[in-house]
Amino acid sequence: MVRDWDLIRKILVATEEKQPGQTVGSGSIDGYSPAIVGGHIAMLKDGGFVTAAINPGFAGAVRQAEILDLTFEGHDLLDTIRNKGVWEKIKSTAKEKGIDLSFGGLKAVAEIVIHQMLN
Repeated sequence: MVRDWDLIRKILVATEEKQPGQTVGSGSIDGYSPAIVGGHIAMLKDGGFVTAAINPGFAGAVRQAEILDLTFEGHDLLDTIRNKGVWEKIKSTAKEKGIDLSFGGLKAVAEIVIHQMLN
């Protein structure tokens, strides 16, 4: 599965906006299949950005995933990409510079964008 940073941003925003005791699950993000959302939730859990319950299905595919909350690192990531204008600038700068948006690349580009916006 290809990592979709726009979907990751939507999942993190939905998680932050949920009420205490609620979860963000595989079927929670409009326009995306539950399998794709579940796979991205599993990636976020593996990366240490969320606490989640993952129910693996056949051949390692995620059948169901539910985010319980953001971790400290998840809040930091969301703080970097929450603002839609900043997020769009990060993506356009990365594309312009030919930088793949790995987590390290995202952080590096975010620092450049924020520095440019402050000056």
